[in-house]
Amino acid sequence: MGFLLMRKALALVLGIILVWLTFNKIDFQFSSIDERFFSFWIVSGWLALTVIIRLLMVETLVWPVNALGFSIGRLDAFWLGWLRSFFNQLFPFLGTGLLATYFRRWSGMNWGYVSALAVPQFILATCVAFGILALTTILKIGQLQEVGVVILLFSIASCIVLWLLGVGVIDIFSCLPGRVAEKLAVLQGGLLIVSTNYRLMAVLVGCYFLSFVLRGIRLMLLFWGAINYNIDLSDLVFILALSEFGFLVQLTPGGIGIREGVMVSAAWMLDLDLELVFLAALADRIYTVISLVVMFVPSYFSLAHSHGVGRKS
Repeated sequence: MGFLLMRKALALVLGIILVWLTFNKIDFQFSSIDERFFSFWIVSGWLALTVIIRLLMVETLVWPVNALGFSIGRLDAFWLGWLRSFFNQLFPFLGTGLLATYFRRWSGMNWGYVSALAVPQFILATCVAFGILALTTILKIGQLQEVGVVILLFSIASCIVLWLLGVGVIDIFSCLPGRVAEKLAVLQGGLLIVSTNYRLMAVLVGCYFLSFVLRGIRLMLLFWGAINYNIDLSDLVFILALSEFGFLVQLTPGGIGIREGVMVSAAWMLDLDLELVFLAALADRIYTVISLVVMFVPSYFSLAHSHGVGRKS
């Protein structure tokens, strides 16, 4: 327990340090934040886009659960998504652990099946983000030059490696010692069910792509509406695609510090106003944290009185 608390504290401290370093690097002034960020239209627009994104994420949970022979209501999946994100803000992947525990408690779902829910989705979400990053980098290669070549090669290589991992995961299991492979047989079976359901794969890719587009519109709302910074659309897509690293690899709670640092680094590569880009990233973080705190209570009590996850009849 003591080691776990120490890891949580270190992760939080790391995130705070990264945010502080970004503050220090760009000489950010809190006076830059004014009432425009909290205007009714900006807040309402941001919240509306967030709810739509959440509804898309509901489908990324319901469809794989159904494919594995279980069922979960869309309303339960909606509330569960809020709770998962809330706890991820406290410690990296804590919300993911909560999700696994929820499925285990309410349905008796084997740990292998729980893992089978997460692995293909992580691969697909990462490939969508890196695919968009690669395309955007090609458009900006003249401006990015050598750095752009590195990012492009990294994005393409990541997509290829992850795709090969997803397709060849059965071969990986066959190379494991018999006793280990036997224990992971359920995970192997679950991955096979999910990864060979092409309709499911198409739905997941579509949801992740639309979510990315909506997050871009949400960020554009902050740039154009709150900051009045006329950022080029291709620059915005590049910044957003690169910042997805903070969501996918959570070394700090909720990717705090990492996502903001990556966005500022992307702005530096594109020779944009670093303070304004950080201002938009900070506003997005503030809105995210406030919305998760507000939605925690209804999410918790709604799930406490729900029927949870069950097997299909």
